[in-house]
Parts: sequence; C-alpha cells; structure tokens
Amino acid sequence: MGQSKDKDAWDDLADEDAKAQGISPEIARAVLATNPQLRDGGMTTDLLVKQHQKPGATGPGKASDKPKPVTTGASFIETAKSLEKRFNEAKSKRERELMEAEARFTAEKKALLEAMTQWLVQNDPELRSPFTQQMLEQKKALFASFGFDVKAYVAARMKR
Repeated sequence: MGQSKDKDAWDDLADEDAKAQGISPEIARAVLATNPQLRDGGMTTDLLVKQHQKPGATGPGKASDKPKPVTTGASFIETAKSLEKRFNEAKSKRERELMEAEARFTAEKKALLEAMTQWLVQNDPELRSPFTQQMLEQKKALFASFGFDVKAYVAARMKR
C-alpha cells in the first residue's frame, strides 16, 4: 500500500533511539510543510533527514558513546578520587555536548525562519491570500516555535 503524499515513514516513528544525527524528523517535516515545492518535487522526510545526516554517524549507541570501564584504586580514598575525576569529566562532556546541540538547534530554527520568510516574500509578500492567512493561523504555534511572527514580518516589510 502506498503512502499518501503528506505521510512518510517518519510519521509513525516513536522510537527515540532510531533517530539519525543531523536534523530531526520533526524539523524535516516543518521544512517540508513550509516549502511544499520540496515535497511536490519528491522530497520526503526520510530523504531530507538522510541528506542532513553527518557522514559516519551511526546514531545513538555508537561504540565511542559507551562508557569505559571504571578503574578503582587500592584504597577507598584513591577510588573516591578516581570516581570524582571520572564524574567531573563526564559532566563536562555532557555540558559541552548540550551546548553544541543547542547551537545546532538554534541554527536549524534560523534556517527554518529564513525559509519561511523567503517563501512568503516570493509567493505572498503582503499575506493577502486567504489560504496563507488560514495556514498562518493553523500553524501559528509551529511557526512561532522557530521565531516567525506575523507582526514582525509586516513591520519588516513596511520598512522596505
């Protein structure tokens, strides 16, 4: 059975471990929703995610993510020091990775906002289309989540 034009394999995916590194399926769906010409051209969420997957990325659970064996010392003091050092290293690594992930997410949101704005400028710069107005209302939460605001868009257009 073929899938509809608006659905693809990622829509039913609930397993967090199966996500590829790069852009998430949710971001890919948002990109396709804001630029239907991509989907009309044959682009699917799966293809978009794969295109933005980092080379060599195998997803969560790769061998380098597995913790190394914990070494203990001859005395409890040495063991405690070793554990504290290991914990602090893991905590620093986690904070660094969270900052990197947040930076990637921020860049992704900026790209989505630019794509949305560019599409509107090219296709409906004055937001006159009833369809555009309806979509802006229906998807208001999505568009706001990556920074689009109708009032800000109109204000920017009025400055031109």
